Amino acid sequence: MGLKTFTKSILCGTLLAVGVLNVNAQGKLYIIGPATEAGWNPGKSVSMLSDAGDANVFKATVYLKANEEFKFLTEPEFTKIEYRAKSADDVEVTPGVAKDITAVQGDAEDYKFHVTESGNYDISCDLGTNVMLINKSAYQDTNVNYAALWLIGNACDAGWDLGKAPIMPQDPSKPYVYSGVYNLNAGELKFTISPNAGFDDSAFYFSNPNDPSKMEFGTTGDHKWNITEAGPYRITANVADMTISFVKDSSAGISSVETGKDAPAEYFTLSGIKVTNPTAGVYVKRQGGKTVKVVLK
Repeated sequence: MGLKTFTKSILCGTLLAVGVLNVNAQGKLYIIGPATEAGWNPGKSVSMLSDAGDANVFKATVYLKANEEFKFLTEPEFTKIEYRAKSADDVEVTPGVAKDITAVQGDAEDYKFHVTESGNYDISCDLGTNVMLINKSAYQDTNVNYAALWLIGNACDAGWDLGKAPIMPQDPSKPYVYSGVYNLNAGELKFTISPNAGFDDSAFYFSNPNDPSKMEFGTTGDHKWNITEAGPYRITANVADMTISFVKDSSAGISSVETGKDAPAEYFTLSGIKVTNPTAGVYVKRQGGKTVKVVLK
């Protein structure tokens, strides 16, 4: 091997290692391919969620079509690091059997995975060990196409900014249910299936205009839910029976506030959870009847 070739190999390896570190730091991994609802549209690729106990592990429960291809993106585009099969012999996935995944970028061989039976699958990717594990989900009654939903609208602090939209994750035991507690303003909201697709290339869950406890889904129509009273709400969306509930959540603690400039300050996460001893980060601060977003350093 010549010095030039050797140097190039070392440089490429170094760049790849840096890329993998950035993947872990950014906390992103997406499933893409015709095995999923997204097809090859990176803007609609299925977001996997980082495991709370291990930032290297990403999980999702989604429907995969038999004998159709899928792989993993680290950004919702095809120019960044991807995770694929190592060889043409490694593309068929057996439920319950760990499968190696390899980080590649550019024109490397594009070996993609497939399952042999359609269904909902529990998918786990460990980017620390480069191993994927897929099992058939216990829930198979309806197809689960998305691992999370995102709140958008002026009822949220992020407003209509898709890039800052709060995430509503799957219930691990009920993957057709998405739930969370959020501090909402008086205003409108709906849910998007992906913050990456943009408003013209995404699909949404809307309010049924005749019954706000029911949801509609699609790319047309825009019947949003109207929040009339600000405060913390537990939102639970069930995409199997297309129902939704908004319940004021007093446990989040944003229910009564002292008035006056000398009132003690209270801090909450952007999803409405009270924080007793806030560290560095972005919070909602309430003091003397005034609520502001603050950055603590």
